[in-house]
Amino acid sequence: MSVPYVSSDTLWIGYDNVRSVKLKMKFLKDQGYGGVIIWSLDLDDKTGDF
Repeated sequence: MSVPYVSSDTLWIGYDNVRSVKLKMKFLKDQGYGGVIIWSLDLDDKTGDF
């Protein structure tokens, strides 16, 4: 996996480091995307409930 994360039985935390951000930006450029947006991170929930 290219994006770092930590997990336990009931917890999963994904985060970015310099390498993962570079990989994501390369992907976006390779796909021809013109920009990127970061949405409100407080709505992130691995169960899919908001």
